[in-house]
Amino acid sequence: MKLLIVCHANKCRSATQSMLDWSFELDPQDVIYLVPKKKNDELCEYLRKNNRQFKRAKFIWSTGDKPTNFRVRIKNLIKKIYLFFIQNTFLVSKYAKFSKKNQIDCVLSNTFSIDFGARIANKLHINHTWHIREFLEEDHNMIIFNLKQTQKFAKTSKAIFISECLKEYWIKKIEFRDTCVIYNKLKYDETFLKEKDLNLNNEFNVLIAGQVKDSKGQMQAIKAVECLNDKYHINARLFICGGGPGEKKYKEYVSSKKLDYITFLGFQKELTKIRQKMDVALVCSLSEAFGRVTVESMYYENFVIASDCGANIELISNGVNGFLYKYNDIDDLASKIKLFYEMPLEQKKQLILDAKKSAIEKYSKDISIKIINFIAK
Repeated sequence: MKLLIVCHANKCRSATQSMLDWSFELDPQDVIYLVPKKKNDELCEYLRKNNRQFKRAKFIWSTGDKPTNFRVRIKNLIKKIYLFFIQNTFLVSKYAKFSKKNQIDCVLSNTFSIDFGARIANKLHINHTWHIREFLEEDHNMIIFNLKQTQKFAKTSKAIFISECLKEYWIKKIEFRDTCVIYNKLKYDETFLKEKDLNLNNEFNVLIAGQVKDSKGQMQAIKAVECLNDKYHINARLFICGGGPGEKKYKEYVSSKKLDYITFLGFQKELTKIRQKMDVALVCSLSEAFGRVTVESMYYENFVIASDCGANIELISNGVNGFLYKYNDIDDLASKIKLFYEMPLEQKKQLILDAKKSAIEKYSKDISIKIINFIAK
């Protein structure tokens, strides 16, 4: 079976990296990657370096930002015009011919933000599958431009969801031909060695990683660590990894309150070295579709404290491989961090090692066979 994977981005970030982690287990001759043509060629360079087949195309997402102001409305209108007059006609025909020439049997769209792959498959009357990794509106404040058209394509398409909560969310809105849940596979670096001992009386480092925006909950982390220092007199430091629309606002808050124990590290492509010096990782998202950061934190021996929503409740068993706190409850989050801080050293070490072992067993195994079998059936 020869597969066309339609990528939604040209950078090797979370969703794209998750796709690469499993698709690189396949024979290179059996996969062609269709990559959006933009200035940044990071993904293309990575595919080229690994001798993978790919094709660049000028397609865009079939989704857009929620129209909250005039500028966004105009931007969405321009995208809709391009979709209607160019992408959904000329480009779909062009890449349907390309797919036929390359004997493509099935098409997989790597996120639900694009319908380009569905249109190609529909034109060729071959199998199409969406690998759905997002809630869209809840986690990215985005909408589908043509929901009726998407619902039409969904009736002849399959859907792979990366968590049970994501599946439950979408099947209430859209009827798919078939569905399944397959958790992401994440690579584990077996050479990893933790630099920092859990000598928390001297130094207590807390990490929150991800795009910096309201739905990711960085402000909850900031206020919780502020509470630890001011109310409980715990010498805790917070490190914020990532960039995004909320960065300026959060920096202004930290500066105005003179919170010198909070550090903004910006976007970091490689977090493993940073994790070597961390004790706790926070996941404060409102709608976490899976939790790549959660699993990586467990892999690299950061104790996870996460909000009680989204896929967090699937990945974390409270008190077993992490703690759950009530979303947006700063006192509860601070108290959970304090609870871990005050635990006996051996108990902390055991919780971290148990979480690591469980995560490696569940999320480091190859999932390519599961995915291919579901696509092909």
